[in-house]
Amino acid sequence: MIDLIKRRTPEMAELFTTERINGRDGKGVYEIEAVNGKIALRGSDNIAIAMAYYRYLRDFCGVNLSWCGNRAVYESPNAPLPVKKITFPIEQEKRMCLSYETYINGACWWDWERWETELDLMAMNGINMPLCLAGYEAVWYYAALKLNINREDALNFLSGVCYYPLQLEGRIDSYLQLVDTDFLKARIELGNKILARARELGMTPVMQGFTGHVPKYLRGYFKKIDMTPVTRFYRFQNTFRLMPSDELFEKIGAALYEKQKELFGTAEYYICDPFCNVEPLVKGEAFQKSYGAALYSLMDRYADGAVWVLDVSSFSRALVSGVPEGRVLIVDTDGTECERYKGFGGLAFIVGTYFNRGGRTTLHGNIKALADNPYSRIKSRYKNAIGTGLFPGSTDQNPLYCDLAFQMLTESEKVDVDTWLRDYSYRRWGSGEKCLSNAALLLYSTCYSEKCTGSETGSIIAARPSTELAHTAPGDTLELRYENLELCSALELMLSSKGEYTSGYVFDVCDILRQLMSNYARRLYSAVMTGFNNRDARLFETSANAFLKLLEELDGLLNTMPEFRLDTYLKRASDAGLSKADKQNFELCLLCQVTMFGPFSDPEYYDAAWREWADLVGSYYYRRWNSFFKMLAENFKKKKRVSTVTRKQLNGRNMTRGNKYYKKLDAEERKWITKYNPQSPSAEDTLETAEKLFRKYSKLIADDIL
Repeated sequence: MIDLIKRRTPEMAELFTTERINGRDGKGVYEIEAVNGKIALRGSDNIAIAMAYYRYLRDFCGVNLSWCGNRAVYESPNAPLPVKKITFPIEQEKRMCLSYETYINGACWWDWERWETELDLMAMNGINMPLCLAGYEAVWYYAALKLNINREDALNFLSGVCYYPLQLEGRIDSYLQLVDTDFLKARIELGNKILARARELGMTPVMQGFTGHVPKYLRGYFKKIDMTPVTRFYRFQNTFRLMPSDELFEKIGAALYEKQKELFGTAEYYICDPFCNVEPLVKGEAFQKSYGAALYSLMDRYADGAVWVLDVSSFSRALVSGVPEGRVLIVDTDGTECERYKGFGGLAFIVGTYFNRGGRTTLHGNIKALADNPYSRIKSRYKNAIGTGLFPGSTDQNPLYCDLAFQMLTESEKVDVDTWLRDYSYRRWGSGEKCLSNAALLLYSTCYSEKCTGSETGSIIAARPSTELAHTAPGDTLELRYENLELCSALELMLSSKGEYTSGYVFDVCDILRQLMSNYARRLYSAVMTGFNNRDARLFETSANAFLKLLEELDGLLNTMPEFRLDTYLKRASDAGLSKADKQNFELCLLCQVTMFGPFSDPEYYDAAWREWADLVGSYYYRRWNSFFKMLAENFKKKKRVSTVTRKQLNGRNMTRGNKYYKKLDAEERKWITKYNPQSPSAEDTLETAEKLFRKYSKLIADDIL
């Protein structure tokens, strides 16, 4: 762990000593103690020592390390020594992190520098089971060549980088395909670096297993192949599973495990979700049982004693009925399904925390429920709950909720929210001022209140314009479950701080103001529609203009920070490519993901990964709303009130091209994707811009002027 300490705090490294100690009652433990003028970090394993290190930084140096600002430690050569020994038992045996969705929404683009930091932070927060997927594209490609599949077909099965994790879940394939095999070689190198570092830190990586998912075109290679489609994911094409009775099931699965072993070695844990949010068209428990037995048999043959990690979305009792005892680990992603399945019949499972669905930029989450320690509650009922997991839909927003979620991974008791928030505000924002701790408490009573449970809050700004709106993305809600004026008070308190500003403080000021303005846009939309429906021309015109002005001003604010600029993420995507063709393809992948998502032929999953980022707010969303308001203006004097609501609905949303208006809008959206040109980053100061906008919008929110 000394290497980790030198990477994170090189100037303080000489202050620490590390030592391995025995666990307590079969569980992990760490200790922190002052010994001979040094800070002794002791742990039952490397991860426990890393946890002790971060606990010291957090409690004695006021450190907050985050994905959103505060990326580095402010080092002090006069770091205080602990007055008394701290001993912390670690109740949870397994602590898993990352999911397919995390990879879809950002992790797929991480380079080694980012991965090195992420792995260190995971270790410091107690993670011992990271999901490591980088490089599996190469496993398929080179295994396919060995099966005499031609190079073009082998490559074309692989979806583009940010869609490939969705393919590993078995929901899609061959979408925005890879175009350059040199990229695969780079992924092998990156994947091996990740695995080597994870193991060096004392982690047990979770690797990808064979799910039976194969390309439809195999029928052209193997005439008698027996495969079955699964239900479609939205309007994407059906994907196919080999039948376990077909000899090709074993042949192809063996080829993949052999190639994976050659490229990356074997693992103790393999994630394998054959039916993640899709269902096989072959019904009956007999099929599920034979399928599960065949999957595990292959896994065990190439990694003796391996454990099958199975997400609850694929779980059925029949599927795992043929797996030997102790060889399956269920991931209850959001910690709610264990009750439905009555503790999974005694199978070992992980109690997960899921948030940031789709990577959408919204402040949301019930932190009281999180602080109440659901793991301890569930463990008291189901002794087969053996660990916890953190499964963010993405890692680039919602820092307060994420910080508490990381801490709760290894807590054995409830945490007092008020006390935690006071400590958090000091670590996060760099000052112990009362105004900051009170601001944090107001966040608790608004966007992080007990009302903010379940469906995340959508954005009217990112919503596809309509005369009636209930959702921005599938599964969210446009209901605002707190008072925007109270959130406004929280930001006012933050801006009254006289302390030295941390990067986390600047990020949060920008983010909370973004949320305030986004919330206020709902009122403006409501006023636009009231003016239109009541033929109140003045209300309609002033509200529509105010809405568009808000988008312009919000875009200007977001453009002052790289974390809120589309071009920042577009550059990450481009940098992941080696060839010009790759770079262009990866940029297209990202642009499609955060807009129409897909599929191209019928993108009914549109706006599933919406973001309130500069250029999306001021360009993509602005153009959509401007077009919508113009259409309403053209129909303003007609006797019959226009409605854009489509006759058919999918999950409470309009069909992409469900009428003449949306067909035209769809064409405009596609044109934007192909013609997008990033604006230059703003040279304006974030805090100065935020203070100016806050003065304007706090008054509007307080006065409710529409």
